[in-house]
Amino acid sequence: MEHLSGLSNLEELHLSHTQITNDELKHPEGLTGLEALDLQHTQVTEEGVKKLQEALPNCEIIH
Repeated sequence: MEHLSGLSNLEELHLSHTQITNDELKHPEGLTGLEALDLQHTQVTEEGVKKLQEALPNCEIIH
């Protein structure tokens, strides 16, 4: 997510049905405008979702 950190106006990100993992979702701090993140059918674990939710409290994460 580091390469997306400058996209503070990004509101939705759909990553469902990808091979994305917990490690690739580190550093979401710059995504301050993110309201919805779709992680259905990915390799992201519940622990990864928990960490993301802590970092992005105003974002609805679908897992």
